[in-house]
Amino acid sequence: MTKINGFPIEKIEPASPDGAGFAGFMFYHQSHLPSSLILDWDGDGYNFNLEGPKANRFFKIDAHHRSSGFLIRTPEFRVDLGSAFNPNSTGSPLGSLVLEGGVAYLVGARLDDHFADGEQIPLWASVPQPKCSTRVGFLRWTLVARVGDFELELWQY
Repeated sequence: MTKINGFPIEKIEPASPDGAGFAGFMFYHQSHLPSSLILDWDGDGYNFNLEGPKANRFFKIDAHHRSSGFLIRTPEFRVDLGSAFNPNSTGSPLGSLVLEGGVAYLVGARLDDHFADGEQIPLWASVPQPKCSTRVGFLRWTLVARVGDFELELWQY
């Protein structure tokens, strides 16, 4: 995570996600827990690890997987256009961001999946509805928080 001094407190929400209703960038109090994205998917809350040995792995948040920290709700995604790829012909590597059918997805594997089969997990970001069924993926992307006219980088993949 990028160290940011002077981050506005209005953008920070103390949180202990326990299911649906949370979405954003999560920084946990416990140092052994990686920075994560909290995603609201099909009415359940999911934790998507961004770093560490279990990066690009996700799990459903329940009573056994609750931790506290702070949440920055719905940061914005920025992609490196030079990292674009065609997921129809090459598949989608874990950690990539894919746009399909007007929805942005992250590709991750379930934490308990020992084969690391990638699944597309929908994000909160809205993207233009395409006029065709073409998909596009990006290998490099950044999470930013908008503060006035400025963008502060939270995390980079």
